[in-house]
Formats: sequence, structure tokens, C-alpha cells
Amino acid sequence: MNSILPLLPTKALSDALKASYIRETAYEDVHAIQFRKNVASYIQAAKLEMAPIARYTLAYEALHAIAVGVLYVHGLAPGNREGHRTQALSLMYGFLDLDLDDRSEITHASQTRNDKLYKSLAPPPSSATATYLLELAERVEKIARQKLPGWFALA
Repeated sequence: MNSILPLLPTKALSDALKASYIRETAYEDVHAIQFRKNVASYIQAAKLEMAPIARYTLAYEALHAIAVGVLYVHGLAPGNREGHRTQALSLMYGFLDLDLDDRSEITHASQTRNDKLYKSLAPPPSSATATYLLELAERVEKIARQKLPGWFALA
């Protein structure tokens, strides 16, 4: 089967590539499918009964996997420099046309994750906060399905 992927980069992705925020990578359908499966696995796991910090982290990882998947279906990958996760998320915002509230929530989740991993200053998220981030990840996945039907059609 011939895939319709990788897609041509948008202007924003081309600009990020020229600025070395992201890099080109070899595309294969099997890897695009795996990114999509990772998203589904993180979302499914975040629904399990566990500590809110674990559910929150899994929901955040689902969002990041969507961001990396968006790049990958364009034959691109995050760069190897500091802030590569934030950059991937930022590029996803524009590509998926996420609203300002969703962008703010995802940015806050990224900062919270970094504080917990690197600074340990942030208190653990509440169960309600973890649930909200999971719901956001599910909404963003739905938007990605609409914007990238070729990615979700791969079998």
C-alpha cells in the first residue's frame, strides 16, 4: 500500500526546520502507526485507578506523543536541544488550531511536569486536575483525527 504520508511541511513547520528547532527524519508508516498507538496507550493508562500524579503524567505524555506524531507525519522530529518538548507542543498548537485556553492548559501541564521532574517544587496535581488533563488529551486526539485523517487511517 502506498501511503499519502509524509505530508509536506506547513510554513510554520518549514520555518521551525530552518531555525533548527526541529529536524528532518526518515518516515515509515509503521512508525507513524506506533506514535498513534502510543497516544492511545497513554490515554487508556491515564484512565486507570492510580495516583493523580501518574494519571497527570500519562495524560501529558499523550499530548506530547500527539505533538511528536504531528511532526512525524510531516517527515520531521523534535530537535536535540533543550526545550524540544515545548517546541513540539507549540508547533502542534498551530497545526491543530488549538484555542488559547487549551494551549494555556497544555503549556501549564508541561511546566508542571518539568517542575516535578527537575525542580520538585510543584505540588502533586489533584485528581480533578489529572482528569481535566486527560479530557484535554482526548479532545486534542479527536482534533488530530480530524486534521490528519491519513495518519489515523493507517493500519
